[in-house]
Parts: sequence; C-alpha cells; structure tokens
Amino acid sequence: MKKIIYSSLLVLAITLLPSACDNDSDMNSPHGSTTPPEQVVLNGVKNLPGKSIIYFTQPSDKNFLYMKAVYMTEIGERSTNASYFADSVVVEGFEKAGEYNVKLYSVSPGEAYSEPLEVKINPEEPPYITAYKEMEIKPDFAGIRIKTSNTSNETLTFYVYRKDATGKWTEAGALYTKKQEINEPIRGMEAVPSEFSVVVKDRWGHLSESKEISLTPYY
Repeated sequence: MKKIIYSSLLVLAITLLPSACDNDSDMNSPHGSTTPPEQVVLNGVKNLPGKSIIYFTQPSDKNFLYMKAVYMTEIGERSTNASYFADSVVVEGFEKAGEYNVKLYSVSPGEAYSEPLEVKINPEEPPYITAYKEMEIKPDFAGIRIKTSNTSNETLTFYVYRKDATGKWTEAGALYTKKQEINEPIRGMEAVPSEFSVVVKDRWGHLSESKEISLTPYY
C-alpha cells in the first residue's frame, strides 16, 4: 500500500514540476523579468525655468524596477531615469518656454517596457534667456562689467567679443558663473572706444542672441 501511495505522489510531483518551472521562468531569467510592468500613475507637474518636475506613484508590481522619461528637445531625444525609490523625475534642457510631450515608461529588471504614459509639460523661460534679457553691460577698469540675474543658479557662460580695427569680432574674455545675482568684471582690455558683443550660453549648449554696445573701458 505504501508503495502505491509513494508511486502516486511521485507521478503527481513529476506532472506538476513543468508547470511550476514555467511560472518561475520569467523571474529566474538571467536578465530578470521580461514581463512589462504596469504604468506609473501621474500625481502632478511643477513647471520651472527651463525644466519641469513630474510627480508619480509607481505601480505595486513585482516587475517594476525603475521609471524612464523620454522627451524631445530642439537638439534631439533625451531621457532620464527615476529609481525604484523615487516619486519624481526632472526633465530639463529645453531651449525655450512652451508645451512639450513626455513619455513615462515603467521598466522591468529585464528591460521590458510598459505602454507609455504621456504627460504634457510647460517649462518656463530658460535661465539663459532671462539672463540675456536683463543683462546690463557697463564700462569697468580695463574692461567691462556684466550685471544680470540668474535666480535658478544655473551654470551660465558669458562670452565677450570685441570688434578689432579690421571690423572682425574677436573673443575678449568669458565669465563662468552660477551666482543668482551676477555683477562681475571682465578685464584685460585697452581703454579705447570699442564695440562689444556678449552672448549667453547654458550647460545644454543653447546660445542667446548677442547684445552689442559701444563703450570705453576705464583706464
């Protein structure tokens, strides 16, 4: 009788084994789960100068590892990831204010993507444009002084050009700063009447228009 029971249990175990293996095969994959996780849930958007913060709730899905945001800027496609422990993601690098579309993907350990959740954002005027609009250029000792604002503490570069005797623009200096209130000199120039041009650049490579002025540096 014991032999019959043992044989029956053995047959049952062998029969159920393939099914159990099939259920765990996805999680036991050497690259992790390849089952697409559920989408994240949008909680809101905060628009800021040159960027937006997207708030979300991750799905209660064992296949969820991280969230990926994909979006287009004027210089091409960009993407940024939010870890398993995050509830927000920053999308940035926009050339100008306006409406942009962002696709949010839930991603599994095996890099399987969910269907995208599309979100509309409206980043405000980028800091480099604001700095250009508010910029004042004044004479200073052996150079010029640049005064403007940068309330977002963005890394900005101010390129200064001076027109030479042949009418050609040549670089006369540069200012790199993250200060909120910018009031800095650029020196090393002759105290003679000259035409100057200043261009503002941000860390994404966006360039403002040039602001030109004629002045004489102090001696």
